[in-house]
Amino acid sequence: AFVLYLLNPVILFFSLQAMDMALAILLFLGATRLVLAGEMDRWWKPLATGLLAGAACLARPHFLPVSILLVLIPLIQNRSWTTRFTASGLLLAGLVLLLGLQGLVNLAHAGQFRILPWQGAYNLYAANRDGANGLYYQQTIDLSGRSFMNPARLESELLYQGATGESPPHSIEAMNRFWRAKTRETVLEEPGRLLKLIALKAYAVANSHEQYNNLTFSFHKERLLLLRYNPLGWGLLLILAVGSIPLLWQRDRKAVMVILLLVCGYSVSLLLYYASARFRLPLVPLLTVLAAGVFTCRKRADLSGPVLVASLLLALLSGLITFSSFGSIRDRDTYVQDRLLMANANADVGNDAQAARWALEVLEDHPHRREAQRIYTISYFNLRLIQSPEAATFGSWEEQRRLISRTPATDPVQDVILGVYFWQWGERDRAAAIWQAAATGGSASDLARACLEATGLSREASPESSPLKLALEHLLD
Repeated sequence: AFVLYLLNPVILFFSLQAMDMALAILLFLGATRLVLAGEMDRWWKPLATGLLAGAACLARPHFLPVSILLVLIPLIQNRSWTTRFTASGLLLAGLVLLLGLQGLVNLAHAGQFRILPWQGAYNLYAANRDGANGLYYQQTIDLSGRSFMNPARLESELLYQGATGESPPHSIEAMNRFWRAKTRETVLEEPGRLLKLIALKAYAVANSHEQYNNLTFSFHKERLLLLRYNPLGWGLLLILAVGSIPLLWQRDRKAVMVILLLVCGYSVSLLLYYASARFRLPLVPLLTVLAAGVFTCRKRADLSGPVLVASLLLALLSGLITFSSFGSIRDRDTYVQDRLLMANANADVGNDAQAARWALEVLEDHPHRREAQRIYTISYFNLRLIQSPEAATFGSWEEQRRLISRTPATDPVQDVILGVYFWQWGERDRAAAIWQAAATGGSASDLARACLEATGLSREASPESSPLKLALEHLLD
């Protein structure tokens, strides 16, 4: 089981990132280990189980449904009913205690008793509204350059404001009531469409393709040597796990039922929200435990004919489902986001050549994509500014006409740099107008004044812009 888990490329990829899901999985596995050990007669063990489950919920709210199921597991274990109810009660107490503590902390800091993130109401609606794909969050408003706020939160506030006409700041309670009402309308008015969407989510959960969630695993697997040649993944793991069920059933059917119960309990969150790769990760260790049983079946399991036939049929069926490609389940539409992510990451660390290459890949398919326009415009300018030989690989200033949007952007720095392009293209009056407008104030005022000084359009030397002026002179002579 350890080897199957450790060599899973998706776990390796996501767990090495700073993220809440890795911590949540650790806490949940700790709770599961305690409750499955069957030693619930000592009061501190069920209490510790509840505390660990509560901590997992705080790290990632997707664990709430399955944590509630954990409370019920002591009731089906082999011991006296007094011990069962006591253990279940202590487990529930630990869960409620930690969640309640979170609510009290929020009450102290924000004046409201809240346990889970307040965006849940909108996310539930967004995951199931008309047009949602059920696989990952899709924005319906272009938020480029508007804010560094969480895009789902910003979009929820803008949509709420447009629907109600209310001005910010908005009441969290009022917004949540609004989105809960919208979700009820969706369920009541379009039950057929909603059932189809849930069926698609269930198919996506079982499918081997790792759905997008800030990252598309298949995109990054191709570019990372450590992952590229690793055949083990969700598909093979699911086949081993499902195929082992009849074999393990002969040994300990109650343990198999508990694990399947936990798998189904956690899957509720995937069916309600999104079946994305990051949210599916907690199912991997549970399936790994089932899959590992295949390697011990020859010694302990009853390998009768019907058992083997059932095992092979289930393995075959799960293989057909997990490696199938019905509908748009394996679309590469999200690759554009991964390329933008790589472009942004390289731009942030000053690797302008790589940033420009990634942005260029986006622009070839999406020429008007604003984020790619910004990154490429600034990165190419930076390469020319430092006289990097790599600038020549992207062509001359004149060749940039086909790539660079001529519409002034909302980003002040991009605006001023766009003036440099206009100057190079001979549209000097337009360049001068952009620089003069930006020089009066704002985050790009120093750069704008330096451009004016380097071109001789301004005789008022500014000490702040002197280094920039010297760097710009070879571009704007």
